[in-house]
Amino acid sequence: MRAVIESDIRADIGGDAQRIEAMRTRWSRATFTHVLLPIWVTA
Repeated sequence: MRAVIESDIRADIGGDAQRIEAMRTRWSRATFTHVLLPIWVTA
């Protein structure tokens, strides 16, 4: 996950070279949501 966050930061900054001195990430209650899809029944 760290590599993904770091590449997102580099893409956001742009330019030829970046120096990332600190990354502070905070996770807050990672959850997921159920997706309700219609179910088609044929007889």
